[in-house]
Amino acid sequence: MQNKNNFNNQPSQKEMAELENLFKSNELDKLERKIAEFISTYPNVPVLYNILGIVCQKKNNINHAISNFKRAINLRPNFDQAINNLGNALQHIGRFEEAISNYKKVIKINSNYAEAYSNLGNALAELGKFEEAISNYQKAIELNPDHPEFYTNLGGSLVEAGKFEEAISNLQKAIKLNPNYAEAYSNLGNAQAGLEKFEEAISNYQKAIELNPKYKEAIKNESMVRLTMGDFKIGWEKYEARLEENIKIPVVYENEKKWNGKYLNGTLLVWGEQGVGDHIMFSSMLFDLKNHAKDILLQIDKRLENLLKRYFQKVNLLNIKIISSEKKFTGNFDKHIAIGSLGQYLRKTRASFDATPKKYLITSTIKENEYKKKFLDNDKFKIGISWKTLNKLQQYRNIDLKKMLPILSNQSCDFVSLQFGEFGDELKYIKSKFDINIKSIKEINNFRDIDNLAALINCLDLVITIQNSTAHLSGALGKNTWLMLANNARWHWQKKDNKSIWYPSVKIYRQEKNGDWNNVINNISSDLKSFINQNKK
Repeated sequence: MQNKNNFNNQPSQKEMAELENLFKSNELDKLERKIAEFISTYPNVPVLYNILGIVCQKKNNINHAISNFKRAINLRPNFDQAINNLGNALQHIGRFEEAISNYKKVIKINSNYAEAYSNLGNALAELGKFEEAISNYQKAIELNPDHPEFYTNLGGSLVEAGKFEEAISNLQKAIKLNPNYAEAYSNLGNAQAGLEKFEEAISNYQKAIELNPKYKEAIKNESMVRLTMGDFKIGWEKYEARLEENIKIPVVYENEKKWNGKYLNGTLLVWGEQGVGDHIMFSSMLFDLKNHAKDILLQIDKRLENLLKRYFQKVNLLNIKIISSEKKFTGNFDKHIAIGSLGQYLRKTRASFDATPKKYLITSTIKENEYKKKFLDNDKFKIGISWKTLNKLQQYRNIDLKKMLPILSNQSCDFVSLQFGEFGDELKYIKSKFDINIKSIKEINNFRDIDNLAALINCLDLVITIQNSTAHLSGALGKNTWLMLANNARWHWQKKDNKSIWYPSVKIYRQEKNGDWNNVINNISSDLKSFINQNKK
């Protein structure tokens, strides 16, 4: 009797055609069952496991997809398509380094595999390695110049690298190859926004939405451009698209209980979203919110809880109670809202920002006195500095500490690092090379211990910082703050203004051209001298 599981057997052309037809018609359940049948008959055919992996990934069963791709590769170690697909699955769940490793294996096996170069570029871009990503997209285009997705991906990374003109050129090529490519129009809008061609950007976002009404990214992009322009009415309305994606900002509360802005004679749950800087900025609206609900429950980054509690006590905000942000709140409430959605009701016009408190985070006076005595007991001007962000996708915000020498060389100042992350080697270099001592207060973890960092900031005369959470913290403390702002900055800081509408104490120094900090550094250096002369101790 012939063994059904003949390891040398291969599916017939007719059987493979059957799989192909099911795949084309997107009959995934039927296709999955049919592949399982074939695998029982042909258990040693790698292409079946590869197809099954693709089906599993389409059905969002990523773990099964990965195991099937690996089975295919075990059967055929040089199976470039399966290795590429494994990379895609790993990238889908955020395992970017592993994905990169697999794409590089593909390229080693088949140096003409254009999709692998593009996929490698995508993974590198996710890690903020935009120059490397650009190089790989360009290689993909060299191998296949008729693929619109490659130009679109390249354009996206060129935007992130601040190369807006070059991005526009490539995105226009993508659109020429595929005039119905929504993502290309949205990326083109981003490039035009980087050049402050806001009306053109909006037009392209709307074209993307027209082509794909479910493309929330384009709606969100349009919202941020409108908010940058000060078009708050439409900007806030479209900003809600960030929640409709329900991916980067998971909405864990029922949509039907979402607050509509009308007075609530009950309990309103306000939940924090995005990064700690966003929590700080949007908290500026809480004082106004007190009049819009009988009782308010606030879920906020736990690092901010004490700072806000002291403020609520000081201004007698009795109807706001802070609750744990560690998990979904399961207690009773009548309506809920994401904290970033408050703007559509409380910041409808530029004039409405006048209601923003000058100071709405309150520090520990005990800690302030301790730090003054322990670390800042001299007659020099105390200047806090921060020059880096931990955001890997926006490294253009960062400034090389050496470039700040015109500021740091001012001998009337005692400079204190407010930086978070790994920076010790930079401070050692500045000390050894230029004999400039920037204090690093090791007793405070500037990332985790925001309450104590805030107390330290309150001991200072001035804060000089890039766009990061330190800028938001210093502004919310009402501290005199000078913000060094990259040209393609986030919408929070508007355009053209030299004062922040969110933080009255923040003065903005903007790049004149992308990537060039010289005018910012020189202007701050000059203003610092004037500041010291006006405030001599």
